[in-house]
Amino acid sequence: MKKQLKIIFTVLVSPIVLVLIYFSRDIYRLTTAVWDSSLALEVKWEGAVNDKNFRDIGASVNSCLGEPLFREGLAFRSNVWFSGWSCDAVGNPDAIFSLNYQPDNKKRYFCTKDDQVTIGKVFNSKEQLYDLEFMHTWTREKQDDFCGFFSESYKSIADGHKTLVHCDAGRDRTGTYAALLIALSAEAHGVLDEKMITAIECDYRKTKSLAEEKFGRMEDFLTELTNQQKVIDFLSERCLIPHTDLSAVAKKMWASQEFSAQ
Repeated sequence: MKKQLKIIFTVLVSPIVLVLIYFSRDIYRLTTAVWDSSLALEVKWEGAVNDKNFRDIGASVNSCLGEPLFREGLAFRSNVWFSGWSCDAVGNPDAIFSLNYQPDNKKRYFCTKDDQVTIGKVFNSKEQLYDLEFMHTWTREKQDDFCGFFSESYKSIADGHKTLVHCDAGRDRTGTYAALLIALSAEAHGVLDEKMITAIECDYRKTKSLAEEKFGRMEDFLTELTNQQKVIDFLSERCLIPHTDLSAVAKKMWASQEFSAQ
């Protein structure tokens, strides 16, 4: 009887021990990071098991297109579950941009690499960002709150830094960011057509938490935008980003080094 109990105990406990060993290094890193920092760093303990909705933006759209048009290994997207864990899970980014920062909460999101902490940058000091996938939210009054993300993250990508953008679900706000990034590069190379917009929508729909009633949001957003003006003009006018800077990130996101702005 004792032998049987010992076998049962071993079977039940061994997987738990293995899990603790597997995550012990990350747990040490994230707890060290939290206690050594004066910032309110947010540890998402659920990230040990929850899907991070992570993907390489260029690789994802290339997969949807069926051809390798966009640079891979440079721009990434995810949800918030990466926070507090190893940067390995989200492409080892050099920079993180957090679209889900709440000024009244002030939690910061981060990952660890070689015992160093990479903290998400925020620019919305006035109010929480939301509904970026709707044209009516892109007002002059909102400029200071969300245009910093586009300006600074585009510079990060143009400079060749691996860049991660995230929100809570990594779905709508992050999806709009990814859509504009790819659309900007595609437009500069003369391929922002119906097929491309469908591929961008395809990337958006890869998020498992996406409800069916949200299908078509990226497609509708880009169609409405491009019916009114060019993507480069939209970003330049709404966010006051120089055309030269927008062209630089459009070039960097393109897989081929040959470039000719349209």
